[in-house]
Order: sequence, then structure tokens, then C-alpha cells
Amino acid sequence: MYRKYLREIEAKENVMGTQCSAPASLRTENADPPQNTTIQNSGALEIQNTSQNEGHTSGPSTAQNPDNLVSQGATPPQNDTQNPGPSTAAPAKKQLTPEEEKKRKEFIEHQKRELDKLLEMATNTEMMIFKSFPFQEAIICGNFNANFPNTTKTIRIFTSSTFTDTKYERNSWMAKAYPKIKEHCFKKGYEFQVVDMRWGVRQQATDDHMTTELCMHELHQCQQISKGPSFISLFAHKYGYRSLLRVINADEFLKIQSQIKEPEDLKLMARWYEQDKNAVPEVFVLKPISRNIPDFLSKDFDKQSAGKTQFWNESEKLMAIISRGATLGLDEVEATKYKMSVTEMETETGLKERAINKKCFWFRKKFRDIENQEPSYTLSRYIECLGDEKVWKTARERNKALQKRMEEKINPDNIYTYELNWTEKGIDPNNKEHAEYLEQITEDFQTQMIVSIDEAIKEKESNKKLSLKPEREEFLRHAALVEEKSSGIRGRDEIVKKIKDYVLGDSKEVLVVHGESGCGKTSVMALAAKQAFQWIRGNGMVLVRFLGSTQESSNLLTLLQSMISQIHQYFKLPEVKSQDLQVLVKKFQTSLRFFILKKKKVVLFIDSIDQLESAHNGRVVSSWIPKNLIKDTKVIISTLDQPEFGVFPDIKTLSAEENFIQVPLLTSSDREDILDHFCQTSNRTLTDAQRTYVLEMFEKCPLPLFIKLSFREAMEWTSFRSIKECCLQDTIRGCIDQLFQKMETKYGRIFVSRTLGYITAAKHGLSEFELEDILSCDDDVLNDVYQFWTPPIRRLPPLLIVRLRYDLRWYLVSRGDSGIQILSWYHRQFWEAAENRYTKDESTRLQLHTGLADYFLGRWAGNTPKPFQDKNGKAEEIRYVASQPVQLGNQINERKMKNLPYHLAKSKNLKDLKKHCLLNFDFLIHKLLCLQTEDLLDDFALARSLFPAETDLEMLSQAINLSSAALSLDPRQLPSHLLDRLENSECHKDLLAQCQQSMYPYIVCSHSLLKKPGGQLIRTLTGHTTTVTSLDLHLYPSGQLVALSGSSSDNIIKTWDVHTGKEIKSGSTMQLDMYNAAFAADGQIIVQIFKNAIICCSSQWELKYTLKLKQNVGVTFAGKTNSTIAAIDTDELILWDALTGEEIRRKTTPSKFEKSYGMELLRGSENYVAFTSNLMENLCVYNIKDDLFSPVVNMGEDKDIITMAISSDETQIVTARGINELAIFEISTLQLLRTSKALENFHLLNSMHSKNDSILTCDQNFVLILDKTGSDVSSHFHHAVSLEDVKTCDMKIFVTRTQDKIIRVWDLEKKDVQNKLPEQVNRISEIIPMKNTRYTILHRTLKDGPSLFEVYDLQRDKVVKTITMDCKVGDITLLDDSSLLLVNSNDKIIKISLDTVSVATEFEGLIPAANSDLRLFNGGKELVVQTRGRINLKCYDVESGKVTKIIPCSTKEKSSPIDMIAASRDGHIVTCITEDERFLVCDAEKKRIIKTITKKDLGSKARETGLDIAVSTRGNYVIGSLQLAAAKETLTTPFVWKKEDDEITVLFDDNDLKQYIEQGKDVYGFEMNTMVFVKDELLAVAYQDGVIRLWDVAQGTVHMKLSGHTDIVEVYGNPYGPYMMSYCDMEETNLMRIWDINSWECLASYRPEAFFRKVTPASDGKSFLAELDQNLVHFTLNEFDKNDLEMQKLINESDDTEFRLQVLGDNDKTVSPDDPDQEDEEPEETFSDDEDDDDDN
Repeated sequence: MYRKYLREIEAKENVMGTQCSAPASLRTENADPPQNTTIQNSGALEIQNTSQNEGHTSGPSTAQNPDNLVSQGATPPQNDTQNPGPSTAAPAKKQLTPEEEKKRKEFIEHQKRELDKLLEMATNTEMMIFKSFPFQEAIICGNFNANFPNTTKTIRIFTSSTFTDTKYERNSWMAKAYPKIKEHCFKKGYEFQVVDMRWGVRQQATDDHMTTELCMHELHQCQQISKGPSFISLFAHKYGYRSLLRVINADEFLKIQSQIKEPEDLKLMARWYEQDKNAVPEVFVLKPISRNIPDFLSKDFDKQSAGKTQFWNESEKLMAIISRGATLGLDEVEATKYKMSVTEMETETGLKERAINKKCFWFRKKFRDIENQEPSYTLSRYIECLGDEKVWKTARERNKALQKRMEEKINPDNIYTYELNWTEKGIDPNNKEHAEYLEQITEDFQTQMIVSIDEAIKEKESNKKLSLKPEREEFLRHAALVEEKSSGIRGRDEIVKKIKDYVLGDSKEVLVVHGESGCGKTSVMALAAKQAFQWIRGNGMVLVRFLGSTQESSNLLTLLQSMISQIHQYFKLPEVKSQDLQVLVKKFQTSLRFFILKKKKVVLFIDSIDQLESAHNGRVVSSWIPKNLIKDTKVIISTLDQPEFGVFPDIKTLSAEENFIQVPLLTSSDREDILDHFCQTSNRTLTDAQRTYVLEMFEKCPLPLFIKLSFREAMEWTSFRSIKECCLQDTIRGCIDQLFQKMETKYGRIFVSRTLGYITAAKHGLSEFELEDILSCDDDVLNDVYQFWTPPIRRLPPLLIVRLRYDLRWYLVSRGDSGIQILSWYHRQFWEAAENRYTKDESTRLQLHTGLADYFLGRWAGNTPKPFQDKNGKAEEIRYVASQPVQLGNQINERKMKNLPYHLAKSKNLKDLKKHCLLNFDFLIHKLLCLQTEDLLDDFALARSLFPAETDLEMLSQAINLSSAALSLDPRQLPSHLLDRLENSECHKDLLAQCQQSMYPYIVCSHSLLKKPGGQLIRTLTGHTTTVTSLDLHLYPSGQLVALSGSSSDNIIKTWDVHTGKEIKSGSTMQLDMYNAAFAADGQIIVQIFKNAIICCSSQWELKYTLKLKQNVGVTFAGKTNSTIAAIDTDELILWDALTGEEIRRKTTPSKFEKSYGMELLRGSENYVAFTSNLMENLCVYNIKDDLFSPVVNMGEDKDIITMAISSDETQIVTARGINELAIFEISTLQLLRTSKALENFHLLNSMHSKNDSILTCDQNFVLILDKTGSDVSSHFHHAVSLEDVKTCDMKIFVTRTQDKIIRVWDLEKKDVQNKLPEQVNRISEIIPMKNTRYTILHRTLKDGPSLFEVYDLQRDKVVKTITMDCKVGDITLLDDSSLLLVNSNDKIIKISLDTVSVATEFEGLIPAANSDLRLFNGGKELVVQTRGRINLKCYDVESGKVTKIIPCSTKEKSSPIDMIAASRDGHIVTCITEDERFLVCDAEKKRIIKTITKKDLGSKARETGLDIAVSTRGNYVIGSLQLAAAKETLTTPFVWKKEDDEITVLFDDNDLKQYIEQGKDVYGFEMNTMVFVKDELLAVAYQDGVIRLWDVAQGTVHMKLSGHTDIVEVYGNPYGPYMMSYCDMEETNLMRIWDINSWECLASYRPEAFFRKVTPASDGKSFLAELDQNLVHFTLNEFDKNDLEMQKLINESDDTEFRLQVLGDNDKTVSPDDPDQEDEEPEETFSDDEDDDDDN
């Protein structure tokens, strides 16, 4: 239908274009479209429409404005035969007669009306379609016209009862049932709330008669919100209190009044009710009690009691008068509400619940023979019996009638009835029967609620129409805010039109909506967002975030994660999870590209950037929103424009001036329109005088927030309020203060100040039920509330919070946080006003934070009584507040994690802060698991700022900071890192003991290898996601030491406070591929250097100027405080003023210098610039002051300059040249002063700087400091990761840049406390695990050549036996724990006995001199190796050493040397690869080849075969690799040959690759790296991108993909063990993981600071061995009991642990004639230690 309307619209447009200017004689009044008109389909819901028209697509070019056509003299073709060509002149315009002109105009008007009708029908149909969207889809695509159900995970029950007769039941439920139900719901991910408004109502709270209305409001809220039970009745014999209606319709009141004849009765009605003509329709309003009876609110108890009695007497009489008048003057239905008790009103509303059978429950008690008891005060509390008999009998009748209706409507299964005997005390808890009843009703209630809740949750989660995935809850909250914030917006059409023009326009920049606080930016954003889906015709997505309104939208990390998730769900792509900011930024920007690929549009509305937390530089928009948007991507952001919020200066660099829309002040006509609209929607009006006054006040402050505040105040004015009583403030702050004062007057200063104080002081706001619990422990509040009576339980009456929240409903917003809804201020100005009013005083702040800390600590939870003192003296009572465990079920208590350390610190409670938070392992790890590492470090930073003398907190904070990169990857590494870093810390003994009991597995390293806190490495700066490529340092006059870092890979630069370790700012580079970033002009300028430009910004990152250059540039800084920028551009040296960008000088470089290609070294000082030629062989110095070049000096052959620096006194140039020769030159003449070999032992020197008469440089591993002469050098700060640069300002604090993502800060004045491994002389060539897992064999190579073997005891961590050989041995295979097979240097296989240290067997014959492969098979009974000539295979019996068979692998026609061998450990299958790229599969038992695999067998895409080879344990599957043509590249991938089917399958997932390409990933990440059989039919293959794919080789499909690595990874394991290890030893991501091979859960991960080599699984697969600095390192899981090793059998040990063994024999080279292997020996190849060293590295 929608398409039909669009087609009709276009046809009408065409008709109007072709007929509206034609003479009447050529058409009829209702002309049909011309026959030659083509009606095109202009689109559907997802029409590819680029039109910018309001609601339709333009038709042909003639479909223009009819009046324009007439004025231009256009006429349509006369008919199909009269179709003149381009050269034919148009017919002359005919003069119309008046009649024809009249008909023409009538026709045009008719067509316009028809077109408008069609447009309206199309718009309505479009809206109907949009409204019918399933809400799950609507929230994803941003269709905010759909209907969104309430999906909050809340169980909210309203407890309805009369008060006096149900005290004990409600108390029992509160004490015993509610906590257990709440805990049950929490485990299910739901919040349990109870609304019980039957007690604790103070006089002030009843003065305005709002109680009944609020009860009904809360009941409706329960019915709307609760996902389970909503209405619980305890209705029994008592009918209950009847209250006067606060508001009565004027017509009804007059009808009632007309039936009252007695003057006294009429006088009483007039005394209490007054007509309000400001209500629409008019009403009579019940006056506040205190207006007529001032003593009702007296602080004098006797006066208050008298006033109270007077009102109850008058109200009872008035109730009877009105009831009588209603009976006479109204019909029965209308009169009912004047006779009902509050309980009946609640019950009738509860019975209207649609799901009454599931949501309504009745627990009633029946006293036997209660109606026949003698009337008494006690009895009157359970049943009406005193006073006017007619009245109480009527009450009993109404009670019975109501009970009958309840029995008829409520499910019988939901009615619980308890019969009891009456006692003189009514319910007597000391009576056995009654005590049992209270136990039973409590147990029944608890059981029924849990059952009903579980059923409701199950039903909700199984109902696809109503269920919502957890991650979509965030999307729904913002969708709901669109409706809420856009409701009733007036006077902003022009701004919305500008936003629409931008959305439909061609701009590729961000649109910025800005203005002062309270100007209505959010409302404008919401209104535009609501319409945007229609603007783009539903062809794409509208994504909205109101920042700060939810937890996820308050922090940049969670904001990006949420937006990426929504985009991925729109395209049905897999979720992308990361805690790495730059990964998320890149993913976010990549996600936006999906829309152009799918020809969709995306519009992002991001409101209130200033509300985003400053962490991660979220307010620096340029760091995460791309500057140049791709086609059909539109981004609209809003922000305050005050610079102090740190948003606007950065945004100015993001977009051109025309893309800024300032939200203006409202005009006078706008303000009147808004006032009229508010009045209309509120069913209110104002008197003329009131209206004039309000508009006068609006003139003084024409901001929407002020207008809203003032209007809501004015809407409470009645028509009978005099203008003198009407008072508005003239500022927003004044309005807020007036509102707060009004609340204090109404509810009491103490209650309001504490309630709003707690909300304001809380870190992230409070839920309503958290607030109730907190106030219930505040005895100042309770003593004030309970001045005149004692409550049944010592808790805050829930009604008080309900009333206050209701009065502040416009200003306290509910937002999601950690799975619950919390209250917080809706606008910044409210928070500021509340903070100033309620938390300004230090003692008050301490009290508030103490109360909050006690709550989140759970100090008074459960049955713990809290002491208090009131007017009756000291006492203690249970408060029934929620418990606060760290974890309930699978849910971590995030609210506790966030709030407890903050409030304990703020309350100065150091003892509990340490005990329960910062020195509590359970708290630490769970906070890391649910929040960011930065959040935990912020806790420590706050604690250290308040308690600077606490060294234990300082050390632990430093330890966590040093491990922050690892913990961000996987918080479960915490015990591994703390046990290592705090190894010998006495003050952390208890914490370390807690670490060892971690509930999460962790990896234990046999050696302590991590840097220790308190040492020279004082902190790390983590935040970059790729290698840091530039670094600079500046010390500001304030003492702030700031580091500037940049990465050319992710194009991000950051500034850091070096002393605190906090990131100051982060943003995108001005262009891509930045070479370097540095400070200039005494830190006032940040310089970014690119290929052809130098771009300079202020320290606040505002663009200052750009310097364009011709070629790649070499740049340095000179002048005092780096005030000058110097660069070589082609053949010129150019100087600029760094502050202004003005050119100072331009000089042609000396003739000996070739043209620049950007390869020069430049170094500057105050008065000099030193530079080399682009090949670094020539050196020259420019004297800035004298404007002179020095002579050009050539360094000589092989002495090119590597790096250099100008000495701090500007007398010398220090260079490192050639192979680390230090050469020092006089600066003016470049005369060589001296050379030094001080650096000859250091390799790969990098940067060089001069500081304080010292020379600072670095090699790959150390920071080097030389004296001015270059003769004395000292090394510092050992780096395991390759060191690239070092900076310092004072030769005390040093900052280093390495080849990973981490910047390290060092303190030279501290001692190095790092543990160091023993220095080893001999290199480990191989690690050979023994079957006895207590031991392993290390094959080492001595410096002089021979090999030695060490038997290493892992339990005692020492070598127990050393066997030195007489030669260097080749291939080694462990036969069993007492025997070792090796190849001596004569190419002979020798079996040695490890027990006796002797040669046990010399194997027959010789093997190849090179490339030999020893492989055991047939259960280890046989050995296979190449024959001597490497063209066949031969098999040995390992016991006898005799050749048992030769397996022919060549023929006369086909012969090629065999390179690699693999064999089935428990079978007879042997496979090998030949040099001519054939895979040969042999049956050793049958001595023949059973399969030959060549490139052509692997398919048409095979390019080459690879060198990877493996055989499953039993030999059923053979694995090889090949080079496969894919995605225009060649990728290495495995293949499998299945013995049983004789089939070959290439293990490659084309669909996976397709997704890979669509996501913009580098296809080389799809290249395999290593593989290992983890089970007989399961092959683990590691790929270059870090993904591990588990291939089911039987099926040839991917069984599972394991993620967790991001770079080249290797896998280790064996089919016999329970675990597999994956390890990436790249410098950027040094990470190991251990996986359970049954569940494939990553059990633990570990990011070390060192790099391990030769990783080898132990023989049982439960632990792993590796080499570090030629030492053996053992990795286990913490559950690995090292004492189990002690139970292993000991090897034969003796006092003598060192042995020598001769394995060379004089006849080794002799080949027996009986030897089956008579092949000629291959030409000998040599191998050296150097080659092995290369392999190691």
C-alpha cells in the first residue's frame, strides 16, 4: 500500500507538471495522466532514495511547482505524434481568457489538495508501518515511532492491607521473607521491590491529603513495572479508613452540595473545600489541614494531638455529609468513590490487573467468632466495632461484599486462608497458635513468591515478543529517553529543520549542537532523533545515546562497546568484546563502513558530550569520532560550549563553522506558545494576573530549563491564590533553591537534606530501595520522623521517599546502573545546587559518606542490630537492610565494587578500606572482573591522596599499575602477578595468602620474574593499542611533568601526567601516518610531523598552523625552550617560530649535500642545528646566531652516523658511528676531538640526547648514560622488550619507549630490586621432558662445541646429574627415562643409559650427515630415519639397534631427498616430505608407500606444498600444509588425508575468510602458523591473527574457534594431557594461555615481562617447560601440587653429579657389508652454533 501511495503521488506530480499550464481546451478538469507518462516505482520502506524533499521522491524534471511552470511559459507536448526534436521551436504561448485562467487556478488548487491528501496518506501509512515494527527490531534500527514495552528486570509488589491488624504479618515478612526473595531475584538478575505504605506517615505527609493518590500511583506503577507478582492483599475483617477526596469535579461537588440542606453542614463543606478555576475542568480542592487547624503541625505534642483529634472529628463528619450528598445527588456508580475505604480502592484496582491469575495473591486470616466479641479498643484494631453502630455495621457489610468479589476474581490457588482463635491481645506472637501462624504465613508467602517469580521469569524469557537480550536493554533505555525528552517540545522547529538538512545533505563533517546549560539541547536532539528514521525512509539506522543517562553511556569504553554492539546486531554480525580503548575506536569506525557497503544510511545522535566521564579522554571527541565521515554517515553531537568542560576547544577542530548550531534563547512568542502548551497538556490554566507575572519572569531568564521549573511551580497555583502569594525566582539556581526549600518545609529539613544529600554524595546515584535502606540506618532521620510515636520496626516509612520522589519526579531521573534503576539528578545544575546546599560542610560530608559506606559494606544487614539513642534512651534494633556480598550466584555485586571503596575513603575509614577493599583479594579480583583496571587504580589514587603515609597501599597500587596491561587482558592474572611482584613483602602477607586461595585458576611460574614495586620502574603508562612510535617529555613551570606519546599505526597521540600515571588527553593525529610528535615553545605547542607537513597545535590541541613541505622531512627543535622548528626540505634548511609558525630563515644547504629524502639526522640546541646527509656519511652544523654553516665533514668508509647529540654546553657534537664507535667533534669546526670504544659491547643504539653534561642513549636492552668525554658509560633499566627511545628532564625521572604498547617510567635514584636468574654459560638447545614428571633433560651446548645433558629435578629446582659428551650431538630422542637416543658427530645413532652413564647400544650403520629426523613409532618399539642418502627410509629395532627394514621411497625414474618425517606413535604409519614437494605416506609394517600426495592432488588453488607435517596417534590421519590461492593472495593452510577413506580435505573455511574480508581485516591473518594434535581427531591450528581453530579432521570442519590472542600465536600440547598452551611471544602482545581440551575453556592466562623460548609440554600434559636466559622455567596451574612431584620415583643419584661420556668410536664411519643401508653418503653440510643461535632467536 505504501508503494501504491508513492506511485500515485509521483503520477500526480507528473500530471501537475504537464497539465497545470495547458489551455483548458487540451484537457478536462479531471484529466487522467497522459498516455506517454511513465509512472515509476519511487521506492518502498527501504527505497534507495537520495531526495531531500519532505515526504516524496521527485519525478521527472517537469514535476516542478506549477506556478513556476506558468511563469516560465512551459507547455506540455500536444500528443504523441507531435514530438518535435531538440531543434524544433516551442509553440507560442496562448493568451488565456479570464474563464480559462479561473479554471486553470481551480485545477491547480484541486491538484494540490489531491497531492496533499496522498502525501498525508503516504505519511500515515509510513508511520503505521513504523509503529508496527517489532520493538526488538525497532530499538536496533532506531525507529522510535514503534511501541516499546517495559522490559526492566524488576519484581515490584504492592502490599495492600489495613494497618492496625496486619502489623505482625508485615513485620515477619520484612524480617524473614523479603531478604530471601530479594536474594533469589538477585541471582536471577532481577531486583525485588516492596511497596508497603501502611505505616510511618508523619503529620506533614498527611497535611496535603496526597496519601491516597500516591498509594494508587504506586499500585499502578507496580502493575506496569513488575514482571511477576504485583498485588498482595492481607485484607481480613477490618474494612479500613475512608479518606476525603482531595479533588472533586466541580459539577459533582455542586450536585452533592445541592443535596445538603443543613447550614452547619454546608458551612463545614465550605470550610474545607475551595473552588479552583485554574483546573480544566474546574474542581473543588480540599484545603491543607494546617490552614484550618495550625496546631496539626505543631511541634508541641499536646497541641498536635489536639489538632489531630479535631481534624479526625471534622473529617469524619464531613465524610458522612459528602457520602450522604453523593447518595442523593449522584448515580450509584458515581457515588461509590465517596464511600469506599482506601483499602477497597486499592483492592478494586488490584483486581483489574489483566494477569490477575498470575499477579494477585490474597493472604487472609480469619478469627473464629470475631463478630461476636465484646467491642473494645483492641478489637477495633481488627474489625470495626466502636462509634456509630450504623457506620461500623455498614463497614462490615462492605467488607464482606469486597471479600466475596475477591473470592470470585482471584485464582483460588492464590488465596491462602488461616483460621485462628481470638485473644485479648488480638495477634499475640507469644501465643503458640499465633506464633505458628506467623511462621506459616511467612513461609507460604516466601514460597509462593519465589515460585511465581520463577514462572514469570521463565515465561518472559521464553516469549520472543516480549523478551529482550540483556545487551539490548541499553538500546531500549535510550529509545525510551527519545520519547521522554522530545515530549512537549515547542519553538525548536528551525533547529530541527537544520538537522534534517544536514542528515539529507552532503556534509562529511560532524554537526555540533551547542549552547549554555539549560537551553534545551537534549530536547532538540531527542526531537530530531525521533524524526530521523522517517527522514532516511527507514533505509538504515538511527543510533542515539544520551550520555550520562545510563552506566554504559557514561564511560567512553562502555559507550563504544554499546554502539558497536548495536551496529553489529543490526547487520547480524558477531559480537566484538574488548576492554582496549583503541581497539574499540578502530572497531567503531570500521563498523560505520558497513553501511556504505550495504548501501544503508546511519545517523548518530550523541547528546551531552560534556556528561561523558573524562576518563580515557572521552570528551576529546576527535579521538574517537572520525573527522572525515564516509558517505551516508551522519553524526550529530551536542555539548555545553563552556571551555571548562574540555569539549568545545577540541570540537572546533572537528568541523567547519557552518556545521555548528547554537541553540538560541526562546523568543517571546515561543515562550507564550510553550506556556499555552504546558497548560493544555496539564489540564490547567492561570488567571490573567498570574499569566502576566509568569511571562514577565520568563523574560528575565528565557532558558527552557528555567521555564520548565517556573511553569511547574505555577501549575500548583490555584485560582484563589492571590498574586502576592505567587512567587517565582529569576534564575535557575534560585528556582532550584526554592524547590528544595519547599520540600524541606513540607517533609522536614533533616529528612530532605539527608535524602538529597545521600543521592548527591553517592558516586553514581542510588536506587530507591538502596536509599530506603540507607535512611533506615540514619538515626537522625528516624528520630525526626518518629518524634511522637514508636514504629513497629525501626525503618524509614516507604511512603516518605515515595512522596518526595513524586514531588521531584521531574528532576530526579532513573537510569540503569549495574542492572538496577538508580536515581540521580536529571541536570547538572540540580547536582551543583544540591551539592552546595546539602554536602558543603565537611562534617556533613563525612556523615553522608559513612552512611553510604556502611550500607555497601553490609554493616547492618541481616540480623545485625544497629545501636541508636532517641528520646527514650539507648537501644538497638535490626534494620532489615539488604546484605552486600561480593557475589551472588553468577552475578558480581557491581554496585558494591563501585561504591564501597569510594565512600570508605571519603569517610576516612582507613581500617575498613584496607580490610574490605584495597587489601582484600576477593574484592580486588571481582572489581577487575566487572570493571576496568583504571577504576581500581582510581580507588588507590583516592586512598593515597587521603592517606599518603600508607606504604602498603602505595606498593600494592604500584604493583597493580605495573601489571595493568596484563590485568586489562585478563583480570584472573591478578594472583600470578601479585604473588610475584610482592613476593617478599611483609606488609602484604595476608593478601598473598588470600591470592593463593583464589577461586579462579592462575598460572604459576617457577621463578619470580616480574619487576617489583619500590624499584626503579615506578609505573607504566598503558592506553595505546599498537606500538608507540614517538615520545617526548616536558616539565612545566608548575612542576607537572608531561609525556607526549604517539602511534603511527593507530594514529593516536596522548599526553600523560608522568607523576600520577593518569592520561591527560587522547586524540587522533591531524593526518594519517605521523612520523613523530614533540613539544615546542616551552610546551605551549604540540608538533606533529608528517610526510609533507608539520602541523602544530596548542597544548589544548587547538590547531594553530600548518607548515607545508615538498619532501619527506627531517625535523628538530632549536632556540631557547625549543622556540624554533628546524627542518631540511629538499636542499634547504628552514627555520620557523614555533609559537606562531612564521618563517624565520631559509638557507640552501652546502653543495656537498644531496637533495633531502627525509633520511637525515637532525639535532638542535639553543644556537645550533646539526644535520647529516641522507646517507648519514656527511655531517654539517648550522650556527643560528651567526647564520653560518660549518665545514662539511665526511665520516669515512663504514662510519656512517647512527645517532648523535649536541652537548648541553654547545661545545661538542657526540656521535655514534660505524659499529658503535663514539666520535666527538668540536661544534664549530667539526674537528674530531676523540673517539671511544665505550659502546662497543652494546648493540643497535637508538636515540641520543644531551642533559646536564651527560650523554643519554639506549641500545636494545639498556638505557646508557655517558659522561661528557664519552669514556665512562653506565647501563640502567634493563628492558626485556626492545628499547627504542628514552627521555628525561632532570636525569632523575626517565621515560622509555619500547616496541610494545607500554610507556615505562623509571626513577634513577631508586635501587633495582628485580630478581635475577642465575647466569648460564651454556646454551639450552633442547628441553626433553621425562615420563617421570619430576625430571626433565636439558640438552646444552658448550662454548667450545661438545654437548652436555643435565637431568633437572623440578621439585627441588636444581640439576641432579650432568653428563658431558665428547662431541656435539645431533638429533635426540628420549626412549624411556633410563635411555636416550642421540646422533653423534660421526652420524651414528647411540643409545646411552642415563642410570649408568654409559653407551648401551651402538646402532647399525650411519644416517645422513644433515637433515636427519629420528622418529619413534609402533609404541616406541621402532625408530624410523632417512637412509644415508636420504632417498629412502629405514627402521630400527630400538632394543638391538639393528635395521629391520628399508621402506623404498624412490625409483629409478623418481628420486628426491627426504626432508622431514612424522610417524604415528602407536601405529605403523610413517609419512615424509621430499625436496620435490611430495608427501609420501608409508605403511612401515608392509614396507611400502600407500599414498603419494602432490600439488595437483590438492586442488586447482594449490600453489605449493608446505613443510608442515603431522600424524595422529594411531595413524588414521596425516596432516600436511599447502600454499593456497585465496582473496588474491597466497595463504598457508593445512590439509588432511584420511586413511580409511583415502580422501584429502583442505582445511580452509571460505565463509570465514569472506567475513574476515568484509570486516576489513588483513587476509594474511588467515595464514596458519603452527599446529598440534590435541586429540586423535582434533587438530589445533594457530593462525597469524591469533585465532586458534580446532579442526575436526574426520569431518574436515571447524569444531571451534578459540580467541584471546591478537597476534601470531603458537600452540603446544600432546594428545595425552588435559591441557593445551597457546603462546604469543610478539613484543606487542606477550601472552600465554592454558586451555582445557575437554571444555575448551581458557583456564588461565599470563602476560610475563620476559620472552620465553622452546616451550615444551611436560609428558603428562599438565604443565609446561620453557627456556629463559638459558634457564629452565616451569609453568603450572595453581592447582598443580608440587608435592606430587615428591611422590614420583627418584632417579638413581650419587654423590658425584658430574659425568663424562665418550660416544665417538674409531669405527663409527665403518659400514658393515651386512648393513641393509648401502646408499652413498650425501655431500657433507656443516652447521654451527651461530646458526643454532639464529634459530633460537
